[in-house]
Amino acid sequence: MKQIKLLATGGTINSLPGDAGLKPRVGSENLLQYLRLIYEDITFTYEDVFQMDSSNIQPEHWKIIANKVYESLPDCDGIL
Repeated sequence: MKQIKLLATGGTINSLPGDAGLKPRVGSENLLQYLRLIYEDITFTYEDVFQMDSSNIQPEHWKIIANKVYESLPDCDGIL
């Protein structure tokens, strides 16, 4: 069975309306519920790296994401 890992950083897909627009608040586990319904032959895991809007992610965050991808490669077949 294929192993896919979701590295979540918040962003629009993880957001709900807030007082000042969208705010990252939906956890990755909630998003994966939908994928698990569609792809029953794939095992999905996740890690919430950040809970921030993508417009606030800076180069130092890119390095953290890159390190998380590198660390995850031996344990999975693909990374989202």
